[in-house]
Amino acid sequence: MAKAKTVENWLKKRHFLCYELPTDITKLVSLRHLDIYGKHLTHMPYGVSQLTNLHTLSYFPLSGDTDNVPGHSAQLNELMPLNDSRGKLKISNLRHGEDALLESKAANLKKKKHL
Repeated sequence: MAKAKTVENWLKKRHFLCYELPTDITKLVSLRHLDIYGKHLTHMPYGVSQLTNLHTLSYFPLSGDTDNVPGHSAQLNELMPLNDSRGKLKISNLRHGEDALLESKAANLKKKKHL
């Protein structure tokens, strides 16, 4: 509970200055709510798929950088294990083309019954 409050306070303090989440947020495997909609995030950290207890994930920004360093930011397929998410989820910077189609299939968005 203390870690969750710390994340909440961290996000509040960075109301308009937060462009990325700390990479170690992926260690908070019991985290249930990550309401980051309206933040100015450029990407989600790699490994966000480990947050399998998330019930609220309001925003999932994909890196708009096509020269993205692998292992630095999450790809759409990291949504695959997050089947308990509820409510609305905004995904930004979706790509087009065959690679994007394969990635969206890998995310298995059809299994997200509560979105």
